[in-house]
Amino acid sequence: MAKLTVEQRQYIADKMSDDASRLGKLYKSFKSEDEIMSIPPGMVDEQVKEGWEVLEIKKTTVKIKRKNLYNNILNTKFGVNSMNWGLDV
Repeated sequence: MAKLTVEQRQYIADKMSDDASRLGKLYKSFKSEDEIMSIPPGMVDEQVKEGWEVLEIKKTTVKIKRKNLYNNILNTKFGVNSMNWGLDV
């Protein structure tokens, strides 16, 4: 196994976080079945073409959703459901 260079260690350290708020948001986005986003009304047509569907239309924003990309990757590549990695917990 090769050792990491100083640059590689710094790159990894920059990606890590101990901010509880950010980690909570990341966890919620990974475990969720759907990805939900609010966008300006002018972007709706473009996002619908990319596979999003409209959930709710408000005065200044439109809430859209699509299947969570991370769940799809895990299900197709590894055959696991959500983030349990196939473990019985």
